[in-house]
Amino acid sequence: MRLKQAPATGGFAVVDVETTGLYPRTDRVVEVAVVHLSADGQITGEFSTLINPGRDVGPTRIHGIRAADVLHAPAFADAAATLWQMLSGHVLVAHNVPFDARFLEAEFNRCGVRMPPPPLMCTMELASYYLPNLPGRSLAACCAAANITSHSGTPRSTMPAPRRSFSRAIAQRTARCRAPGRWPLIMPPGPRGCPPPATPSSGRTPDTSRR
Repeated sequence: MRLKQAPATGGFAVVDVETTGLYPRTDRVVEVAVVHLSADGQITGEFSTLINPGRDVGPTRIHGIRAADVLHAPAFADAAATLWQMLSGHVLVAHNVPFDARFLEAEFNRCGVRMPPPPLMCTMELASYYLPNLPGRSLAACCAAANITSHSGTPRSTMPAPRRSFSRAIAQRTARCRAPGRWPLIMPPGPRGCPPPATPSSGRTPDTSRR
């Protein structure tokens, strides 16, 4: 498979992946969603799909995905071209972005495609600056602080039908938290007048707790 990555154009691709586990080398993606966000914070496009991992789906209690849900879903290779198009030329944004970026990289590698390191932006890292007094940096906690409804931890079967894509719901909430100009408006100033973390960045952290 031959795919060409476009240069970054200034927009954002807010991503969430659900996986069979925590380790990209041995675990697989079971659902992926991408929400496009323009430089001025407008949602301009969306894509989400379940993925058949070719193995067990992992902890259903966490992501709500059952084996029956992915039985007729595409393999990652079947969705790779569309995903590449959605990611190419955008800053990759996620809550604990290294987790999502590493899984995407591993899945593209299995397709015989090397994913060039994209510019990264992590809303979990931003939370350390804008929410210094928050007990935790989970997406649910950040959404609560910003008065944004979060479906983190909500069983898929109880979610409204248009939002039963868990990854899509999370990506949308992350996009709303990320919208340029939104953080300074809804969050308290950073501690001691320190500047916010430099973004986008290529820094990666090992933290895998993001919900």
